[in-house]
Amino acid sequence: MRKFIAAVIIPLMFVAAGYFFYKYWPYIFSKTVVGVITDVQRVSEQEQFLFAVAIREKNGEIATASSEDRQWAVAKPGQCAEAKYYPYPPWQLDMAGTYFGARLTKLHICAEGKLVVPVPAEPANNTGSD
Repeated sequence: MRKFIAAVIIPLMFVAAGYFFYKYWPYIFSKTVVGVITDVQRVSEQEQFLFAVAIREKNGEIATASSEDRQWAVAKPGQCAEAKYYPYPPWQLDMAGTYFGARLTKLHICAEGKLVVPVPAEPANNTGSD
């Protein structure tokens, strides 16, 4: 029985673990990027919802990624954002080390790279008597 376990079950576990890493590499090694949007560009007019995104983090690094997330259409440079970047797997040699599928999770108003708390406007005085 031990030979059966050693000969069949253990190799199957390694194959399953390898497949899991192969299939879910981007999700396992995803990166959360928080910072100021430096640029959001449409890649081409034919691909209306394909964007190139750049976010400057607090340490000064500018993290870039491509995305098909339609939420990037409303994002503007100068706004603060939190996004999830997914890396290409290392076996895709031409794309290794770059990110795709940038998902916009939060969008904030910024002033000089710092979050600004919005001030509520005073309600209009509609008494009806002029």
